[in-house]
Amino acid sequence: MKLQSIKLIAVLLILVTSCNSNKKENTNTTVDSKKVTDAHNSEIKLDWPGTYTGTIPCADCEGIQKTITINKDKTFIATDTYLGKEDAERISKGIFKWSEDGRIIVLSDANRTSFLVTENIITQLDKSGNKITGKMAKKYILKKQNTTIVTTPFTKTKWRLVELVGKKVENTDAYIFFSEEENRVYGNGSCNNFNGRFETLNGYKINISNVSGTLKACTDMSTEKTFFSILETVDNYAIKGDKMTLNRAKMTPLAVFEAVK
Repeated sequence: MKLQSIKLIAVLLILVTSCNSNKKENTNTTVDSKKVTDAHNSEIKLDWPGTYTGTIPCADCEGIQKTITINKDKTFIATDTYLGKEDAERISKGIFKWSEDGRIIVLSDANRTSFLVTENIITQLDKSGNKITGKMAKKYILKKQNTTIVTTPFTKTKWRLVELVGKKVENTDAYIFFSEEENRVYGNGSCNNFNGRFETLNGYKINISNVSGTLKACTDMSTEKTFFSILETVDNYAIKGDKMTLNRAKMTPLAVFEAVK
């Protein structure tokens, strides 16, 4: 009888030990799986905010030079420059979302462009969200820039005119200033002072109106006449670093400015 009791206790001890071992093994498996998931999560593991550039293939131009800045608050600004075309530059901005596994970002642009995010690189994916393969695969890689581009504020900055309708403007006092106070715009056309109103719309759209200037006569007023004539025709602006452009639609910039420091 005692022998049977001892055998029964031994069996029970073996079963309890086996159960505890299985529980530990299952727990370890779960932890290891979570570590693997986190290790491949670019959103969590990588220092991904920054500016990325590269030139991707283009069906009807020499290539598309892409510059994309992705920010920690999940906003982005993207510039596509179509090399060898008149309608050269397209700018988009908005927000982006991460995929569930934290490896891919999807922009809120018209094409819902997606990128695989890895260390200091983002790789543009195809329309189905798959990695592009073959000889052209490397051409869809955008590399992170080492230097941070600080964008100058649109308002509260004195912008000096340096190019007008594709021609350099030199030795002139022409400038423009956008004030948040009552949305006033003012400046100098190279001879006369001027002022007016402006309104910024969605994205980088702008409307400049009610422009009027002083009536001083100068020897050469060609720059001023052209400058004043385009102010109320532009409908969007762009800023890159310390340069600002006033544009109409997607045409070549009508006026280029540099920030006065």
